Amino acid sequence: MGLLSKASRCISILGFVVLLSLPATIQAKTTKGDFQLTSQKTEHVIVSYSVAVGASGLMTAVLLAQDKYPNDMTLHLYRDDDWVKAKKANTCSEKTQYARRTEEVTFTLESEEQIKQWGYKKPRWRSEIHLKVEPNEKEEDEDYAPRHHYWYVVYDDCRLEGKNLFPKPPRIKYYIQIYNMLSEKAITHLSTDEFSLSRIHTITMFLSGAVCLLLMGKIGVNLRTSGVVHIAKFMVMAAAAFDTASSAFELMHMTFYRYDGVGFYTLDSFSAYSEALCDAMVCFLLLVIAAGWTLPSDVISVNDIQDNTSMIEKILVGLANPTGSKSLMNPFTGLLGGLTAAHLMLAHWGLSFNDEYDSYHDLEHTPGKIMMLLRFAMGVFMLTAVTQTRIKCNASLHSFYTSFAIVGMLWFQGLPVITWFCNSFVAFHERHPTVVMAGAILQSTSLVLLSWLVAMDGAPSSYHKVSHMTQSGDNSLTEKMAGGIGANAATWKLFGKTKVRLD
Repeated sequence: MGLLSKASRCISILGFVVLLSLPATIQAKTTKGDFQLTSQKTEHVIVSYSVAVGASGLMTAVLLAQDKYPNDMTLHLYRDDDWVKAKKANTCSEKTQYARRTEEVTFTLESEEQIKQWGYKKPRWRSEIHLKVEPNEKEEDEDYAPRHHYWYVVYDDCRLEGKNLFPKPPRIKYYIQIYNMLSEKAITHLSTDEFSLSRIHTITMFLSGAVCLLLMGKIGVNLRTSGVVHIAKFMVMAAAAFDTASSAFELMHMTFYRYDGVGFYTLDSFSAYSEALCDAMVCFLLLVIAAGWTLPSDVISVNDIQDNTSMIEKILVGLANPTGSKSLMNPFTGLLGGLTAAHLMLAHWGLSFNDEYDSYHDLEHTPGKIMMLLRFAMGVFMLTAVTQTRIKCNASLHSFYTSFAIVGMLWFQGLPVITWFCNSFVAFHERHPTVVMAGAILQSTSLVLLSWLVAMDGAPSSYHKVSHMTQSGDNSLTEKMAGGIGANAATWKLFGKTKVRLD
């Protein structure tokens, strides 16, 4: 017991420290940065941006250099359907043939007034371009259906290709601002694919918040009536709270972003971390319940671990009986810590791809793909755990675990399948909202079902009649003989006499 308590506290403290330290290293999606063109890197992609149907894209691009640029640089705008072809081009010159707009970049030395205005000691070389993008011009194809498009802003110098200049061209700083001008009075920094996200985040925030409050009330009732609450209730409540916080943080970030085009990316990073913690907890709960956690010993038969017991069997026994191990690191705490660390690290890595021009949604980049592979693998492991548990438990629970396997597999495999489908068959402009909507539906559904699982003491299901997560779980024959809460039941003491059940 003491070891489990220390392990959980260590994991909590470690997670808190990680959350505090990560945002300081995040580079937010910005409208500024720097680049240097060379013979090996003759272009730099600044940003991708989606302009709405019937709207115009307004862009201001400022370049600054300490020394004079030796050649003539060019600004190219590519539309998403042309960008796919452009990326396959072998040379810089071939690629530029697919550009929809071409603007020559001319650097001029700043005047004395500009030097005083910006507070620099010596003049810089400056270029400033203002563009109005009309993305929905008529197409030659009569069947063309207008839609919003992604536009790619690229600076290049094809004359550098194959040449080794010395000294190298100077490093260029850039400042970019892009707007969606829906009308003369309606201008927003938001890309078109993000227009519906506020509505999705608002719905999930209120739904997850309601689940969190309901569980909080249920825990309060249990504490007043019996003084005993299973830790699973706290875990589901925490998952719902993290999901609520994730949506709230993202809504606040998007509110700032609408007005300045930058947003508050500490909020955006905390949103990603909160969602990662929610995913880790949901994943963990599905796995350990599938392994038989919370079932009493007279309902599920667990053989003693022998030398010839397989590794999978040892892990499943450890997940089903976390208090049976005297080791600080056991399958139960190891899985919780591992999932939490993996989700946080992948979320942190994914933040660096927020402005990745080849990523149309948050799971199309490398860390997102790794996350989907992890989720797929955990789904296979959950199916293995459910199969083993059905073999060992009473026949009355077979139907429940069959339904649980279906629900769990939908959560584990749903998002990877939807992501693959979107990447393969869905148009560029529909991928981001589709993936966000699918993820929100799966997450909200899982939280509602898990809250029903841990909170419905009077539910008629066979699982609720025996599980330690509900008060009816104390009514098993073994626990009646042991004196109510079970002679071998493991608990934490909380607020004096209050007990948090762990078995």
